[in-house]
Amino acid sequence: MTPISLRARLTFALLGAATFTPAHSATRCAPGFVEFISKFERGVIDQTEHTKFPLRYSLLDSDGPELTRKVLWLDQSRAATFESFPSPEDQARLHVKRAFVRDKTGRCAVKLNVENSDIYAMTFTFARWNKTWRLVEIDDDSL
Repeated sequence: MTPISLRARLTFALLGAATFTPAHSATRCAPGFVEFISKFERGVIDQTEHTKFPLRYSLLDSDGPELTRKVLWLDQSRAATFESFPSPEDQARLHVKRAFVRDKTGRCAVKLNVENSDIYAMTFTFARWNKTWRLVEIDDDSL
């Protein structure tokens, strides 16, 4: 199954979800994480340098009779063909709601979704590594 591109989701969202407004939640993640994400999503820092490869990418697979979760391990070249962290402009056009979540191991995740819709639901999980953050996992729950 090929993931739906952000451009396709944006087109759908602009046509069908124009009434949603963006919202941002407060973070409980480590100090400096929100500033890191701001640089990461705007491309101020190189996203590839802050990604651990192979990258765990899970997505919902609808190719069979039932919806299942498929897990892929992506090298750098293959990861470029899958969904990446959207820019602030793309998030605004899609009317994305953002939430920051910290798990028990100290990893921080950014959950991005369009409210009341399954068209875009992504979780980007980051782990602390060598005094910085690295993207270690992407969960694509978009339908």
